[in-house]
Amino acid sequence: MLSRWPTSRMFLALLLESLNQNVTDPQLQRDWQSCSDDLTRVIEDAQNQKSYAVQMFDSWAKPEGGIMEGNVGWRGHYYECLDAKNKTTPIYGRWCMSTMGYTSLPYVYGYPMAATIGTCFPTSCSEKSVETILRSFYANLTNSPLLSVSCPVLDQTFGHMEILGMLVTLIFLLLGLVATVADLYWQHYKTTAQEDVLKPTRPILPRLAECFSFVSNGKNILSTRRLPGMIPVLDGMRVISTTWVIMFHVFFVLPYASDNSVRAAKNIRGDASLMAMVNGIFCVDTFFVIGGMLVAYLGMKRMHKYKGRLNVPIYYLQRYLRLTPVYAYVILISMGLYKYLGDGPEWPTSSDDFYDQCHDDWWANLLYFSNLYPLVPDCFQWCWYLANDMQFYLLSPIFLFVLYKSKLWGHVLLVAGTLGSILTSALLTYFAAVQPDAVVISLNLNLARRFSNPNAGIPDSFPVKYQTDTYRTPWCRISVYLIGMMAGYFLFEHKMRLKMNKMLVFFGWLTSAAVACTIVYALYPSVQVSEPLTIEAAVMWGTFSRPVWALCIVWVIVACVTGYGGPVKAFLDWSAFAPLSRLTYSAYIIHLVVISWYFGVQEQLFHYSYINTMFIYFGVVFVTFVCSFYTTLLIEWPITGLVKILFSANQVSKTEEETAPPNDVEITIQNNQKNNDSKLKTISGSTNDGFDDTESQSAAL
Repeated sequence: MLSRWPTSRMFLALLLESLNQNVTDPQLQRDWQSCSDDLTRVIEDAQNQKSYAVQMFDSWAKPEGGIMEGNVGWRGHYYECLDAKNKTTPIYGRWCMSTMGYTSLPYVYGYPMAATIGTCFPTSCSEKSVETILRSFYANLTNSPLLSVSCPVLDQTFGHMEILGMLVTLIFLLLGLVATVADLYWQHYKTTAQEDVLKPTRPILPRLAECFSFVSNGKNILSTRRLPGMIPVLDGMRVISTTWVIMFHVFFVLPYASDNSVRAAKNIRGDASLMAMVNGIFCVDTFFVIGGMLVAYLGMKRMHKYKGRLNVPIYYLQRYLRLTPVYAYVILISMGLYKYLGDGPEWPTSSDDFYDQCHDDWWANLLYFSNLYPLVPDCFQWCWYLANDMQFYLLSPIFLFVLYKSKLWGHVLLVAGTLGSILTSALLTYFAAVQPDAVVISLNLNLARRFSNPNAGIPDSFPVKYQTDTYRTPWCRISVYLIGMMAGYFLFEHKMRLKMNKMLVFFGWLTSAAVACTIVYALYPSVQVSEPLTIEAAVMWGTFSRPVWALCIVWVIVACVTGYGGPVKAFLDWSAFAPLSRLTYSAYIIHLVVISWYFGVQEQLFHYSYINTMFIYFGVVFVTFVCSFYTTLLIEWPITGLVKILFSANQVSKTEEETAPPNDVEITIQNNQKNNDSKLKTISGSTNDGFDDTESQSAAL
């Protein structure tokens, strides 16, 4: 690519020679003279060993080794460039990225060999001037053409998105501070503070103060105590599944952000132990199973208690009001204030991505159909799960009413829906030749295949999208949710009690473990060599892998609930999972923002290795849960408590039954006792409200 890199003296001479051009472009002429004068001054000062000028050229990237491993992104030293200042002139450094070379080389078909080289110029030089200078400069060094030049500048405009984000944050902070002071006052000086917070007869102001109080909410979020009659194993399952999602996305980003991307791609494809990352998509199916199970179990419990009455509009409205605020807040912050949270050579582009991706289609996310519209969902695209979960929740009253009226016809409807979804997946997989997701990831990590057809997999119309997308569309995903609903009805019917002989328990655990491991690792031979499955094998996989995984998860839940979980139940019951599980909803929404932030603020590309990757992964998990605690404390729990208070007048009848808090999806087997520990009761933070037991959040989160 570069036959040689010049010595410092030759470098300055070639750069000075590049300024001797007859510029005819009217737009370029505007700043060419000032750019040429400043750069000439910097070159002369560098020849005279003036520190700022030497620093400016020292910050340029130089060609490095490891090109065959994908090291073609040479960023130079961004901060050294910006620190290069001559205040007397004045001349300041401006970092620019130049891309040169070819899109591919013949000996590795499709392998990208366009190198990016970080450069440093005076701020008086426009992007067009830099491109003109570098085109001449590189022509003297190599036959590879200059492809593009970018001099990114962070948008410092404090516009309407930034103002709105700041106002929302300040309002909730102010409410939280005032409420905290009031809550502490009532706790210490008023006897009413000792009353059960769930009683709607309690004065409204203390209840509102407790909703927004940082102290009360912080204690409740971080509490490891659990209410009687709940299913603690769900805490462990939610936390493990959420961290699995984070791991999947960290490993997915690595090959595109490393200076040895070829080795990273080969290792991820070729190491069997990493199949849990490559094939980590099944963690979302775990969420769907838990969600369907909770809706059915708690729904049937409520339907029987109130003789089949269900206020469906309230049922929907509560769900929307309790899910959406934290989701909208994270989108709002990412589109505005997020850009002030970092700096670096890639930061202007990285921070602008969220605004560019969401400014047209944010409303589709907040109306929960981003899995269906737009054609290519860019705005928080990983939140397609939330859209599916909301759509399934909207359909759930149909199944609940039929199950309440007739167990037989209810199960006929559930089975029909499950089989219809499975059949739809099979037909779409067959006619569209859809490959398993792990195989698609492997093909993308195979650089030769990926760059030989860079537009592969991008639909060009909605009919094509709906006929080929078996990953995000609800008609292909609902089968797992309905299996969860059947499991929830089973638990309701048997009142969480079931007797099984030891042989059945042994074979149940053995079978579920073996089948689950098979699902995760079975595709390794195809992933290793990046070879698509035959159409018959792809259809079998697309048809049965998710439903069978759902059955494995159902066994784990049922066995643990009914007392046959053994060490698995003991681990999933671990009390440390309780506070973390209350943060998983926010963590799911935030985690890719954190990943994008981490890689966006890096001055240099990441060097892939197992050790580096694991340190990055655990760091991302830690920062994600810290940020989740902030959003949960500031937005999620206050809004949830407020919604419960607002809808308390719509409750079917007053009861002391405890309800689960947001992100703390827990099943209540029986009404909690009236005088249960008041601190524990504040974990739910409000009154019963019609159909509150079905949980405010996406059930798995």
